[in-house]
Amino acid sequence: MNLPKIPRQWRGAYSGRYFGDLWQTLNIDLEREPGRLVLSNKFRRLISALGVVYKFLRTDATATDQWFAIVHNTDILRNGNSSIVGGTWVTDDVTGTFNDPRDMELHEAVNGEQRLICTRATDIAILNKSGGANVWDDDWWTTTLAQTALTSSLFHPIARLQRLIAIGDIVLATTTKRAVIHTIDKDDTVSASRLIFPAGYTVRLAMASADRFWFGLQGDAGQNAKIIEWDGFSLTYNFEYELQGSFPLTGWLKNGVPYYITELGYIFKYAGGGFKKEQEFPMREDGQVFATTFTAENTILPYGSWIDGDIVYINVGAPIRTGSSDLTGGIHRMRSGVWIFNTVNLNLYHHMGIGEHATAGTDVNYACSPVTTPGAVIRQITANQPQLVASASVPIGGAAWNSSSVTGIYQEIYSNVQTSNGGRNRGYFITPYLSANEVEEMWEGLWVKFKKFVNSNNRIIVKSRVAEPLKDADASDESPLQAQATWASTTTFTCIVPTGVAVGDEVEVLTGDNGGCCFDISILSATPDGSATITVTISEAAPTSSTDKFIARFDNWDSETAISSATVGNQWIPFTSPKIGEFISLKIELRGNSVAIDSITPLSKVNTKVKSR
Repeated sequence: MNLPKIPRQWRGAYSGRYFGDLWQTLNIDLEREPGRLVLSNKFRRLISALGVVYKFLRTDATATDQWFAIVHNTDILRNGNSSIVGGTWVTDDVTGTFNDPRDMELHEAVNGEQRLICTRATDIAILNKSGGANVWDDDWWTTTLAQTALTSSLFHPIARLQRLIAIGDIVLATTTKRAVIHTIDKDDTVSASRLIFPAGYTVRLAMASADRFWFGLQGDAGQNAKIIEWDGFSLTYNFEYELQGSFPLTGWLKNGVPYYITELGYIFKYAGGGFKKEQEFPMREDGQVFATTFTAENTILPYGSWIDGDIVYINVGAPIRTGSSDLTGGIHRMRSGVWIFNTVNLNLYHHMGIGEHATAGTDVNYACSPVTTPGAVIRQITANQPQLVASASVPIGGAAWNSSSVTGIYQEIYSNVQTSNGGRNRGYFITPYLSANEVEEMWEGLWVKFKKFVNSNNRIIVKSRVAEPLKDADASDESPLQAQATWASTTTFTCIVPTGVAVGDEVEVLTGDNGGCCFDISILSATPDGSATITVTISEAAPTSSTDKFIARFDNWDSETAISSATVGNQWIPFTSPKIGEFISLKIELRGNSVAIDSITPLSKVNTKVKSR
């Protein structure tokens, strides 16, 4: 039997193990060459040690056209350059600067330049005003505008509708704290508590379409989140809607239509009169959610999404399950990094991991998951091409896999950059269960149609299985087999290997040096029993020499012959031995520069022994 090709248009990832073409991805791009699955570009660290950026914004409020960035409640950064990846990012040293920024927005102009306003813990500052050209007035709200100090809540989101600014706050109305919206008009006239919301909510998100504001209110006591629609001039807000979930983590607008993501991993779209679920992250079947606290700092931040045309980029921190035996990692399918949501075909998948790469040709970490904190993401034109820029803090090991971390701003490096192997990357995709037409099939091999290699070091590595993945038999949540490990050399590490792992299985490095790499286990110094530390030897040298501690993820993938030809674009991969089962699942790893797959076609025949029964 010859199964249909997978696919003509790649689809995924979807709930369950039998739907779509993709069950899981890491560092994959379905947008660059429609109809092809492409190894993604990768991130390289542009700067480090200045903190995780919550928001990027370009302004000439200092009389210099440059980019500013907020490190929440810690610092303001600027780079002195009109390119987001140009100049040198430094701590803001403009006269009057401060260190507790919350959110920022442009509002009107004076002295020939824009004005930048920035909410603080209890005040609002302005950069560039009449009588104070190109310097900060750090108490503009309480002194110049003579307003009552803001309540020192975690976040004071702001948005601009035409020439009206809205600021989220909390005030004491009679004896009850209530979330409110203050406004500042074009003449700097303030309307304090212009909108007052029901008790028990906090304003987390604020954004504006062409003719109305949209405010995202979190339910502080576990009640459903509310989305507030307001035209900016009515006496009170126009409509309120509910979302499933308490926390609207991030949102964006497409052609004026708002979308939101809640902590349940659901993506909602406004459908006129309410919101409907468009897609969801692959977490529900694992009993996971993104966040259960207001901060939600290890999941998705308010400015952790960016829309460009039909494509939304989302900087995701894999959900953390505190106290779980799987080392609190992003278990099952979730991986940290930038995900893509296609608003047209609803594809939702992992696109680009964030690691420790800082120098061309030095392969350190292709993807770290979980990250310590994800930050903002933005896509800008630089050097005449679109380029993603993101921020995050990633763990780099130490006494434990997450003892220390490095923060940074990361820029996208295109995979066609072969100089010093600058764009070299690794990634993979996993198919759902491909079902047999009979009770059992004998799976013989795989046809792979792919883009001819542009580099002799490119590889496509085929792995397969006809059995359920390995699970932790001792864990109540049936989590995957994960454990903390320590690198001993480029080919060995030590680890308390979980029971059930065997030679020939795979280990995926989730954090630290060599993060994002997958290796076959060639030798185990002893039979794993889940209690004794043993030495694991892998079948090839890891890219980076290290003594890091890291999270090792073990699974039962069987490796087949790797594709290494630089000339052909269609190749038959026979399985090392025929596999008999009622389904097959495939894991295809891509390594190198500009690696792309058109289709895969598994071949099988009826298992005659089963048929004769």
